[in-house]
Amino acid sequence: MRARRGSNPRQRRAVIIAAFLILIGGAYWFCRHRTFGQHPHSTDNAYIQAESVIVSPKVAGYVERVLVTQSPSG
Repeated sequence: MRARRGSNPRQRRAVIIAAFLILIGGAYWFCRHRTFGQHPHSTDNAYIQAESVIVSPKVAGYVERVLVTQSPSG
């Protein structure tokens, strides 16, 4: 007698696991695509607006204390 095609339980289990992993991977890709991949953002002219000060020493040596206070906002 000939065995039915696909009747091997190990082979069937491997195919079911592979199909399940492909399904999970596809669902993950779809969620990532809908969340992030569908709306690309560009930052060609991006800049950060902030007040900045360049601090450079006028004499050589180490800084022992910095005597500054927080400025009032607004």
